[in-house]
Amino acid sequence: MSFCGEIEYNVFMSEPSSSKLNEVSPDALERAILVSIKTPSQTQAEVEESIEELARLSSTAGAMVVDKIIQPKSS
Repeated sequence: MSFCGEIEYNVFMSEPSSSKLNEVSPDALERAILVSIKTPSQTQAEVEESIEELARLSSTAGAMVVDKIIQPKSS
């Protein structure tokens, strides 16, 4: 399976202003697609909890999560 297409992102850095330091426009956020593999030994709840934690970490790092994909792995 291959992924075709181009993921484009823009990085926006602004000069600090007196009222808003390092404010970044929502259009300038890095976008992220999160991918997780569910192994047979994991429950669906464990996998979902893990990908939600990754989403929170991504958000904290300044990325906007645009999609989450969970792929089951055959044994």
